[in-house]
Amino acid sequence: MKQIIWVVVILFFVVGCLVPLCLYRYRFGGGLSFDSKEWSNFGGFWAPFVAISNTLAIIVITAYIQKMEWARNAIMERPFIAIQRTKAADGYQLVNVGRGSALNMIALVASSDSFAAQAFNQNRICYSMRSGEDFTKSWLNGALIIVAYDDIFSNRYYSMMQSDRLHFFDDRYRALSKGVTDAATKENFKMYMEKFKRPEKTWP
Repeated sequence: MKQIIWVVVILFFVVGCLVPLCLYRYRFGGGLSFDSKEWSNFGGFWAPFVAISNTLAIIVITAYIQKMEWARNAIMERPFIAIQRTKAADGYQLVNVGRGSALNMIALVASSDSFAAQAFNQNRICYSMRSGEDFTKSWLNGALIIVAYDDIFSNRYYSMMQSDRLHFFDDRYRALSKGVTDAATKENFKMYMEKFKRPEKTWP
C-alpha cells in the first residue's frame, strides 16, 4: 500500500506541480508577481494540470484496488487440501478446507523405507473434492505425503505433510504457507518432486 501512495504522490507532484511551473516560467518568464491578476491567470493556467493529475491518481488507485480485489477473489476460490490425522490416529485423511473445488488430485506417499531410498511407494489418482469434503484411505499413511491438485482455473497446487507439519506450494514450488515453510523445507519439497522415483499411477 505504501508503494501505491508514493506513486500517486509523485504523479501529483510531477503532473500537477512541476510540469505547469516549468511550462509557465518557460513561456512567460519573470519572477513572482505582486499583481493579483497575474496570480489569477496563473491559477487558470494551473487548473487543467491539477485536474489531469487528479485523474491519473484516481486511475492508479482504481487499478490497484481492482488488482487487489482480483487477487482476493482468486484466494477465496482457491482449494486448500489439508492433510490431517484421522480420528483414530492410525493414518491421515485429506480435507478440502478451501472454498474452491480441488480437481485432478494425485497423492504421493513415501513410507519410512521408501523415503530412505528416495522413492514414493504410492502414486494414487484420487477423486476431485468440493469444499468441505474429505478423503480417507488406509494407504494414506507414511513419512511423507504430497498431494497435487488443480483449481477451476487450471492452477496447480501442492500440499505436503512431513513430520506432522503441513505446507502449501504453488506450481512453481513457491511456498504459500510462508510463516510455516522455511527455505530448507522448500528446497526439500522441490527435491522430492524432481528426484524421488514414483511407481505407475493407480486408482485408490
